[in-house]
Amino acid sequence: MSKSDDILLAQWLSGQISPSDLERLEQTYDLESLKSTLDQQDQYTPEVLDADTLWSQIDTNKKSAMTSPNRKSLILVMIGLLLATLTILLLTKSNTSNIKTEYQSETTKIFADGSEVIISPNTKIDFNEADWKDERIINLEGQAFFKVRKGVPFTVSTISGQIEVLGTQFDVWSINDRYMRVSCLEGKVKVSDKKGQSQIITASQYVYITNGNIGKIENSEGESLDWMSNFRNYKTTPISIVLADMERFYETKLIAESDISKDVFTGILPVNDLNKCIRFIESSLSYESTTSNNKVNFRKAN
Repeated sequence: MSKSDDILLAQWLSGQISPSDLERLEQTYDLESLKSTLDQQDQYTPEVLDADTLWSQIDTNKKSAMTSPNRKSLILVMIGLLLATLTILLLTKSNTSNIKTEYQSETTKIFADGSEVIISPNTKIDFNEADWKDERIINLEGQAFFKVRKGVPFTVSTISGQIEVLGTQFDVWSINDRYMRVSCLEGKVKVSDKKGQSQIITASQYVYITNGNIGKIENSEGESLDWMSNFRNYKTTPISIVLADMERFYETKLIAESDISKDVFTGILPVNDLNKCIRFIESSLSYESTTSNNKVNFRKAN
């Protein structure tokens, strides 16, 4: 660009250019585009900050960056919460105890509060004494006899229902979700089915929960602790339930054919001699049986 052009452009910008000089510039430059560009530049006003103000803003932004949540910090927090939850679950689980008896064996457990449970063969109980400050809870699968010391509520929970006591002696016989019997030897217990229906039984009484429904209260005839004397005393009990109960004492599958599954059995069966047990069932109900691969199939005798 020549010096004369600079002078002419300066005059053009200041509005002091002559018509002849303006014509000359228009032949060389696109004055409209140039004017538009210069107007846009004028809109930008640079902000000039002193040093103290600038460092103050930098320090504020730094603190904000340190305290503002970001993806990495959120992930670390989530991992921490997960580990804490797992730790609590593991500690809770580690305080839970279980006892499982085998065939032809029983055991006695005495708790820290002095309560006692005698566990019959092939039975399992779960409990957590660390949680017994407000309520004592035991989960039962099978049969057990309880001697409960007075104190906070004591609950035995089974697949069929639950038993609530404060201080007493009682026997719970739970085979499956269709059949359970509770016998009271001392004190008083409340027996409830899954529907919330309940019965309160006292010493020398028992009650059944059958197919989810609690039955009427009956007087016992000494059969409550029969399993401790190596025999079982049944009263009009479905044969399918009798055989399922006997399986807890013998390491053998006992099966009732479909044509006899609704028969009922009344009588005494040994819990320590399988062959004698089979003979008693056959003679009492006119059955015959076949045995193979630890299975005994019962059917009507020909």
